[in-house]
Amino acid sequence: MKLDRALLARIGRLRIATAGLASGRGQGDRAAAAVGAGVSFADHRPYAPGDDLRHVDWNIYARLDQLLVRLYHEDREQTVAVVLDASGSMGTGARAKIEHAGDIAACLCLVGLLGRDAVRLVIVGAAGGPVVVEGRDPAALPRFLAALEAASPGGTLDTRAALIRSARRARTDQVFLLSDMLLEGEAQEAALRALAATAGRAVLLQVLSEEDLRPDLEDAVRLVDAETGTEQRVGGGPEVAAAYAAALSAFQSGLAVRCRRFGVRLVEAHADRPVETVLLDGLRRAGVLRGRAS
Repeated sequence: MKLDRALLARIGRLRIATAGLASGRGQGDRAAAAVGAGVSFADHRPYAPGDDLRHVDWNIYARLDQLLVRLYHEDREQTVAVVLDASGSMGTGARAKIEHAGDIAACLCLVGLLGRDAVRLVIVGAAGGPVVVEGRDPAALPRFLAALEAASPGGTLDTRAALIRSARRARTDQVFLLSDMLLEGEAQEAALRALAATAGRAVLLQVLSEEDLRPDLEDAVRLVDAETGTEQRVGGGPEVAAAYAAALSAFQSGLAVRCRRFGVRLVEAHADRPVETVLLDGLRRAGVLRGRAS
């Protein structure tokens, strides 16, 4: 795929919003569960000889005559995983869905790296097998972009298994899955359950093409499954088009219900929506991103 480098320059002021206490091991600017040096208040404990008197809460001492020491959350990096579905179905569309999803993935990686987050990009379902890239600062961005541009849509994808393999490396604070989610009910439910289990906050960016949303069904067509090669002939006409629209609406409604059940934030990232619209109107309004584009 070919990424939009000019777009990356415009979104450099965005940041991934904190989703809770950070779990990273490296130093950063996010409050962590661990208690130590930091600026975010965590709790009190009784004073012990040798404690720094600057951390004594003198207001409590004046009211209760008790010597208590303030404890603070350590400042650590937030961990972020960006998972890109590169299975065969993502290679379809006038502009392949994977190219649109790749631009969004590149933006999320850049925003995370600029925010001093520990970012892990996972490309699953690609022709050459899974790819993992990790980084902690903007200097790592070329490796992320090279991996995305080299990704080629492959065959079928077991989304649930891919997410579980990714989660085994380390549970993250936030995970973003970019996929068309063209899965049957049980497989879709299993994938969303696995997605929710991988991170404190899970976000699904569903990428559908114009052809997925509004196919030309005026005449009879031959449909070919991009992942299995299965063929099916469909008669055309208004009734077929109406039936497709109804089935798509039911499919999307079912996906939304499942996302709510598992606490996954669903953001429409369809290929007919500019990437900046997805970032600013979708992710920022959902509270996932903060700041503004240049």
